[in-house]
Amino acid sequence: LLYAAQEQPSALLRHQAETRQYDALIATCTARGATQPHLWLDALRHVASLDDGEGGVPPAARQRIIAEVVAAAEREGLLPPLALVEALSAHEGTPLSLVVPLLRASLARDEALVSEAHAEAARFATDAARFEAEA
Repeated sequence: LLYAAQEQPSALLRHQAETRQYDALIATCTARGATQPHLWLDALRHVASLDDGEGGVPPAARQRIIAEVVAAAEREGLLPPLALVEALSAHEGTPLSLVVPLLRASLARDEALVSEAHAEAARFATDAARFEAEA
């Protein structure tokens, strides 16, 4: 396509979304998403907003695409978890089952960071006490 030849991935993504070329949309995000993470968010917003009705994407396909976009964005650490949640929750048709695992994973990562920080603080306190005792 002309968009690909002219190095316009955002325009290409829009075209793929409008013409319902969802596998191509995922491929564009995969190819360009590391350097342009906003493509993943744009794709997620578009797919999450799709209607399930006549002419829309089947619910199973929509959920598969959303899950794939979220997994890739999370795996590569391209987008903050709250940006993903915001994009998903903006559309009432998005099943909660897609948002809950994302929130749980984000909370688990944050909890691990807090635990690590507490352990490091305890090590520093122990070292400080030892240095004080030696002095």
